[in-house]
Amino acid sequence: MKRRLFIERSVTYGKLKVPYVNLVYNVNNFIKRNKKFHQDIEFVQCSRLSKIIVLNPKVASRSIVEVSLKDPDRVIRKNLSNIKNFTGEIILPVREPRARFVSFWNDKILNRHPNYISLLRYKYEWFNENINMEDFLYHLQTTSSETYEKHFCIQADIYRFLSSLERKVSCASINEIIKLTGASGQSKNSSIDNRISETYRLLEASNDLFSNVYSDDIHFYNNISL
Repeated sequence: MKRRLFIERSVTYGKLKVPYVNLVYNVNNFIKRNKKFHQDIEFVQCSRLSKIIVLNPKVASRSIVEVSLKDPDRVIRKNLSNIKNFTGEIILPVREPRARFVSFWNDKILNRHPNYISLLRYKYEWFNENINMEDFLYHLQTTSSETYEKHFCIQADIYRFLSSLERKVSCASINEIIKLTGASGQSKNSSIDNRISETYRLLEASNDLFSNVYSDDIHFYNNISL
């Protein structure tokens, strides 16, 4: 997995960037358009700590990956179904649902990452790159949460899937995971802060829709011990 991530970064962004890489991503997105969230979420197997850390997107998972890439004891694996093949305590990092959605929206939708936009186009016939937040949430109301892409999936669904493996699952906050893994938090600047504030204002304007779509997640978060 580490080798794959290194090659992926090099050919996409680095000095080894190859032509037509977007075409490769498009083909891959078409293939994975019907994947369930649990098939696309990765986890870190930490042998020395005897722990399995789920890389729940938009919950400091990028910093956890960065640390894991430098530690031979930590192996990044794909598809949560494969957790059953390994021993260790399962830890699910969780984040307040609104904060997680705002992070997703700013990073994936407002930044208009072409490869991610391509994936959502293949997954949802109603999606377009200019969609506003209200319409996005409106369509999610009539979309099965099992088909939600991993960056905005329901965290309670992740927890239920992990529990179905008949293993104990512990939930942890972002700060607890950063402390456990040795990852560092991401720095902020004023422009990012301003954009976050604006996205929160948009979310507040669609609060009823959000509360309906993510009601299960809000209840889940409010009733776990962190």
